[in-house]
Amino acid sequence: MSFDEARAYAEQSLGKKKKLDDYKDWILAWLEKYPHLSSAQIHDWLLERYPDLSVGGSTVRSYVKDIREVYQIEKKVLVRQYEAVPEQPMGKQLQVDWGETKQKTTNNKEIKLYFIAFVLAHSRHKYMEWQVRPFTTRDAIRCHENAFRFYGG
Repeated sequence: MSFDEARAYAEQSLGKKKKLDDYKDWILAWLEKYPHLSSAQIHDWLLERYPDLSVGGSTVRSYVKDIREVYQIEKKVLVRQYEAVPEQPMGKQLQVDWGETKQKTTNNKEIKLYFIAFVLAHSRHKYMEWQVRPFTTRDAIRCHENAFRFYGG
């Protein structure tokens, strides 16, 4: 199939509308501009832009895979370079990381919790915040401001 034939095929109504069809233009634009994006990153961006969107990661993965195939957008692999960072004096470096964990409630129900952790590089003094939903950019900014207040800086 030529590119134009593939595009026409993808834009045909195949009877059943997909859950992410309303967001296709955004997803396609992101993939064209950032071909290295993972479906998890696209999922995060969709949730930031549309907080009420209820869609699972596997749905996004499948949709992104289809978009990549139809529009011939090969996933680029970015190789990140890592090197040791020289030890910094007190107050000069703060390390930040996000994570998630499954925990049991007092009713023995399993829930997923999300966290952001801050560590002062020199003293290893830690600060964390937890929430029951994935972090947005707004959440990350708020948490950074709270951490700076906590550390007195």
